[in-house]
Amino acid sequence: MIFEALMIDSKSTEIRERIATSNIYPYAPAAAGGFFNIKLEYLEKDAALGVADRFGEALLGQPNLGRTMALRSLYEQASASETFFQQVWPRGSHTVRMPLVWGVGRQPDVRVPQRQIFCATLSDALVTGRSGMIRIGNSVVVDYFDDELKDWPVDFRFDPIIFAHTDDEAVVVGAGDDAPEISEAISLLGCTSFAFGHWISEYIPKYLIFKKIGAPDGIPILIDADLPPQQREAMASYTQGRHPIIEVAGFSSVRVHKLWVVSTLGFVPILPKPGTPIGLNHISPPADFVADLFRDIAGTLPTIPFGGSRLYLARKPSLHRRLINHEEITDICKSRGFEIVYPEEHSFERQLSLIRIADYIVGPDGSALLMAVHARPGTKLLIMNHPFLENLPTLTHILEEIGLDVQILEGECTRYDPSYRKFSDYRIEPTSLTAILDS
Repeated sequence: MIFEALMIDSKSTEIRERIATSNIYPYAPAAAGGFFNIKLEYLEKDAALGVADRFGEALLGQPNLGRTMALRSLYEQASASETFFQQVWPRGSHTVRMPLVWGVGRQPDVRVPQRQIFCATLSDALVTGRSGMIRIGNSVVVDYFDDELKDWPVDFRFDPIIFAHTDDEAVVVGAGDDAPEISEAISLLGCTSFAFGHWISEYIPKYLIFKKIGAPDGIPILIDADLPPQQREAMASYTQGRHPIIEVAGFSSVRVHKLWVVSTLGFVPILPKPGTPIGLNHISPPADFVADLFRDIAGTLPTIPFGGSRLYLARKPSLHRRLINHEEITDICKSRGFEIVYPEEHSFERQLSLIRIADYIVGPDGSALLMAVHARPGTKLLIMNHPFLENLPTLTHILEEIGLDVQILEGECTRYDPSYRKFSDYRIEPTSLTAILDS
């Protein structure tokens, strides 16, 4: 039997351990054993409903947990809410300022669509650890607008509870009848919450919007269990004790009688289908609005008096989008007085202090540079990257609105990634970097 290993017997232990220790990073190669890839292995051999049933048996110890449910947009569900719905930013369009590229200049501004940003409360909602989906009745609720899915085909199967989907329905798995109940909560659960870049650009802004609209203190915040400690520390720093924080284990569900939700600032596809270019359309929130969110929180965050005026935010070469001559580039920066820091090796408080004290920040494009939203106005930031800059203006425009002096140094692509060209490898010309730093 194809799924013999998934049945609740001696062989299921191996599968459960494989899933429990898997790397659920969305773009992990098959060799990395990512949860998404484990799921795809079985979906190649049987129908989605059968796979969902067997994953439910292996993960939750219960049979027949697969369901076919209607797929509904968060906006459709939220706008029909009888309790609370508030528009935070209207739908329309706005301008994205292109970054200043060293030796090239600045391209003309680009006009892009703007999704509506809203906050709402949903009644009797079922949420699940490591999942961004919300189940209400016989519907699974997803944050998208129809035109966004037309532009970017998305594979929702990366979300742990989704095993197949069309435009109208999805095959899902998960227990709910015996789920513990909470009267009210804010959900920051999601299948990308473990990634620091997503945490700062997607999840934390949702909390800042709750704060901005005046959501009452004391409402519990649901976050995924086993997040990296820096993200848990960041949440504590942002909330300052105003909200209890409840950790939800992966695949465990919680029923919330009044669930507070915020739409993402821009469309953030959890897994664009390979080969799909990710441009500025839909992903770019209004830069002045986001800058205001982080300016408002800046005065409440703690700092400690250590750090230096020159900071190099290094990126480990084992990650995608590799800077292949990173050692040479690091040595150049070190020789000019830059402190070399791998942010993931430090607490959130330490990272925050280093960022806020720095006068000059240099680093390869990556999630670490998102901490620059906490830098002081006037800080000079140099971002090194390959020539494929299609979504970088989203960040650079926000940072410029905060008051940073931002410049891009383009490198030469050394390995092109046809699935997601954003993940291509590159090399920075040392003489170019030297010229910038010495000037």
